Amino acid sequence: MALDEPSYRFLLAFSVSYSGLQKHTLDLYQKYIKYQGYQCSVENNMIIFYITRRNNENASVHFDLVMKNKSANCPNPKLVSNMKMKILR
Repeated sequence: MALDEPSYRFLLAFSVSYSGLQKHTLDLYQKYIKYQGYQCSVENNMIIFYITRRNNENASVHFDLVMKNKSANCPNPKLVSNMKMKILR
C-alpha cells in the first residue's frame, strides 16, 4: 500500500520510538524507500533504530548514506557524534 510521504515518515518515526511497533520498522522503511526514495530524516531514524538495537553495523550503513548525501540540515549532529564514538570503540 502506497501512502503519502508525510504518513510514511510519521509511521516510521513512531515505530522507531515505540517498542511495540518496532517489528514493523524495517517493512515501513522498505516501503518508504520504494515509494519516496532517499530522505535524510528517515535515514536518521534508521540509525536510531539500529543503535537502540545495538546493531552498529546496520547503523553504519545508514550513517554512510546520510554522510554521502549531506545537506545543510543533515545529518543530525547528535547522531554524527554518537556514531563517531561507536566507531572509535
